[in-house]
Amino acid sequence: PEELPAARLGRARAVRSLGSAATTSQALQASKDYEIYFISISQEDQEEVSAITKDSSGSEKTVVISSAVVDGIQRNPYGAWEWGMVNRVAHNYDEAAEIHRLASSAFDEIGDKPRSVICALDRGLDLASGLDGSSSSDKEGKTKLANAKQILDDAIKSDVNVGGRDVQLL
Repeated sequence: PEELPAARLGRARAVRSLGSAATTSQALQASKDYEIYFISISQEDQEEVSAITKDSSGSEKTVVISSAVVDGIQRNPYGAWEWGMVNRVAHNYDEAAEIHRLASSAFDEIGDKPRSVICALDRGLDLASGLDGSSSSDKEGKTKLANAKQILDDAIKSDVNVGGRDVQLL
């Protein structure tokens, strides 16, 4: 039905509005609602696309992302940013970082540089949040930290002279 995407988005946003007060299970349900929402608004078939990304350890891993989800993110990057934030609440830091990367790219495509930079900063924060003091080795911990620092450095450098074009409504 036509109202299903709006219903999923509404429920996910209700949990998102709780912020860090949301439980992990609520955040996981909201994350699934966002995913279903993006698939529902997509005009592409549900094909899986492999993308190589770096996880919080800095090592490359293959992430399978539905082309329908990517298309949905490009149609609503604001919702994608929210999805990344709800994944952060669920402690899915690598997923949150990847979603924020996709949202940043989508904002770039529509010419919204300030929000693109915000998403890039959020990606770095997600990766930094995924760091823990109990790394299996000092080298692994240093690699994770270096990767998070590099992403944050790049995002901070890209925000020089960023200006918004938002106009105040009534």
